[in-house]
Amino acid sequence: MPGHALLGAQFTATSMIGMIALAGIIVRNSILLVDFVNVEVAQGRSLADAVIRAAWVRARPIALTAVAAMIGAFFILDDPIFNGLAVSLIFGILVSTVLTLVLIPILYFSYRNRKQRRLRRKGRVMAKVVVLGAGLGGVACAYEMKKKLGKGTR
Repeated sequence: MPGHALLGAQFTATSMIGMIALAGIIVRNSILLVDFVNVEVAQGRSLADAVIRAAWVRARPIALTAVAAMIGAFFILDDPIFNGLAVSLIFGILVSTVLTLVLIPILYFSYRNRKQRRLRRKGRVMAKVVVLGAGLGGVACAYEMKKKLGKGTR
């Protein structure tokens, strides 16, 4: 929408079609980026290294796709029917490329990092419960044994 205001173009039905196309592009790029991070982590890289490497390696294909789509959209800027589509694609791809290469890695890193911390904390709590349970179980078992032995000796 800011692109439409900047160029003085009307927001039309073809503009909306451009927005729908942008949603598909953003989702595809984000899925590929997240999948790349997951593959890197599975190969033994730390989460931080995997996120940085994924953004670095995927930056060129994402940028080339964005530039190609933007150049293609420039050719239909003068068309009265498809002008809105072109404006949506040009400005939307520019913004979505930056978001995909900057915001998605940051959000995914914070999500995975928070999830790992929660699992580690839960693991520590479960370990304490198991140790406490084993300790109480051992005390209860010793108490029962003492009762049985005490009864047998009386």
